[in-house]
Amino acid sequence: MTSRSRSNRSRGATSHIGVRVAHAAFGGMTALVWLLLVPFTDSPDTGHRTPAAAASPAVAEWSAGSADIGPSPFPVGARRAAAVGVGDAAPGDDGSSATDLILPVAVAAVVAGFAAYSLVRRKRRAALRTTPTGTFEEHLPPLPDLHQRGRRLLVETDDCVRTGAEELRFAVARSGPAAAQPFTDALADARREVEAAFRLRQRLDDTTGTLPPDEERALLEEILARCTMAQRRLDIAAPAFDQLRALERDAVPALQSAEGRFRELTGRTATAAATLAGLREHYAPDVVLPVTSHAEHAEDRLVFATAELNRARQFTYAGDPLTAAVHLRAAEGAIDQANVLVTGVERLASEVARAAGVAKQGAPREGTHTDPLDALCREDRWLLPARSAVATTRDYVTTHRGAVGVTARTRLTEAERHAAIAEAAALQEGPTGAEGAEGAEGAGADGVDRAEGADEVASPGDESTGAGTAGEAAPSEDWTAEEDATALGDETAAVETADVESARRAHSLAREAWRLAEQDVREYGEPYEGPVGDGMAGALLGGIILGDTQDGGRITPRGPACFGGTATRARRAASPG
Repeated sequence: MTSRSRSNRSRGATSHIGVRVAHAAFGGMTALVWLLLVPFTDSPDTGHRTPAAAASPAVAEWSAGSADIGPSPFPVGARRAAAVGVGDAAPGDDGSSATDLILPVAVAAVVAGFAAYSLVRRKRRAALRTTPTGTFEEHLPPLPDLHQRGRRLLVETDDCVRTGAEELRFAVARSGPAAAQPFTDALADARREVEAAFRLRQRLDDTTGTLPPDEERALLEEILARCTMAQRRLDIAAPAFDQLRALERDAVPALQSAEGRFRELTGRTATAAATLAGLREHYAPDVVLPVTSHAEHAEDRLVFATAELNRARQFTYAGDPLTAAVHLRAAEGAIDQANVLVTGVERLASEVARAAGVAKQGAPREGTHTDPLDALCREDRWLLPARSAVATTRDYVTTHRGAVGVTARTRLTEAERHAAIAEAAALQEGPTGAEGAEGAEGAGADGVDRAEGADEVASPGDESTGAGTAGEAAPSEDWTAEEDATALGDETAAVETADVESARRAHSLAREAWRLAEQDVREYGEPYEGPVGDGMAGALLGGIILGDTQDGGRITPRGPACFGGTATRARRAASPG
């Protein structure tokens, strides 16, 4: 409600009150006049004269019924009754009969009753907030309800952004960046809104119990508004995005593209398992812990993708493109997550080798089970450890988003923001070498710039680069830290000149987010009661397949998640079972 409307409403209420008071006052005055007028207007038959009659003979003559005045307006019978009534008055009376008070008293009683009734009614209506004379107070939901709605909407919107990034990569690979640019822009807009909402959520978490209720309510309402805006942006773009992909019209090109990526990932998954074994041999267990199950989960996603690709091809040949699109979209989600998991292993191996070279500049390692990233932290060089922790946590949240809650996502988004600040500081100092090249990578596979400046938060839905280039970072099985140190010696400048405090904060928040996400996954358990080994449980855990939660916490698969907000992301709702 605008201030003008409130002002008009207030003036109308004041005017209404004035009218009521005036009516009541006029009625009271009328009754008082009646009461005072009677003693001074006695009948001529009583022998008493009013002051008006004494002062004006004309009035006395009219009172006596002079014929000059004209005929009486009352009927004859009425005049006789009046005459009889006057003649019967007691001689000893003071000149006023008790009957003379009946009419004014009755009028006064009616006016008083009407005023009392109006006052009671006005108070009752004001208490119910339905009358303009009362103060309008909007019914506000309780703060706990707003917190609950905000958490739920943040998780849903973040899932929409991550799902959109996954499917957008397939659209870019199939149609090219130019054709997909409108949807890249829509995803970027939605991402900015959800990042801003997560920053507000972080502020609420940091100031728990200290914010005034009005300010807390304002922050919660802004979170809801930003999440709604992000979802609406994706929902609006969804129909045109389906036209670009054309899965329901002709799924064959997209099916062939997905099968090509699937075959490539099959070989890379086996290589990632070997890379993990080498990391366990060379480094401390904490180095491998964040990715220790990546190869296994990638294989599970590929098992699910195999079954869905087969179903998609069968329905395509059977002339049922609608059902084929459902299974193809499910397969694409599984393939993309398998790529994220495999790329995470490859990236960690490269980062550990780089950290080992930077930390000692080619000096022999102390022992066979070390943690080069932790060594950099002890030397107060936080950029590489922060980058590694943020990327690893992002991969974990993305591939387990069916279980991860709002707190872990909030900490991750804040870690990405601080990491972006540190990266920007490193770029401003003019870093060289491989690290500088990596920090200057402007866009991921979804085409969204992640190095726009310190104020831009790293994208929550932006995972590793596409399958075509992700494997290039994987080191050979016989790599050593000393070999990498020679090639990466120039990275020291970037590590030393980075925003140390921002990098340290990003590292701490990313580690906290990873622990919280892992705790959420443990509490999630195994809510799927379907066949074991078909990959459906992993698809539900990863948010590839949307599900309905039944009584007892069990989940029934509903269909693949698609590009769009909550109103459109489940449009292919047929179960791929």
